[in-house]
Amino acid sequence: MITVNICNIVKELLTEKSLDLYDIKLEFGKDVQGNIMLIDEISGSNMRVYKNGVYIEPLQLEQEFLQ
Repeated sequence: MITVNICNIVKELLTEKSLDLYDIKLEFGKDVQGNIMLIDEISGSNMRVYKNGVYIEPLQLEQEFLQ
């Protein structure tokens, strides 16, 4: 369920910029109490995003969010 929640948040943020999320890599671990938690950053290099059917390179994706 954690994965679905995170992916929905990322997808909503991308949709606001007219971008489509095709793939994302998330890495999880456990804290000392055994709770599952996201342990990796969420960045353009961890996902494939398209705009109007065209792949957006990670550095270009960053620029999309600055606009």
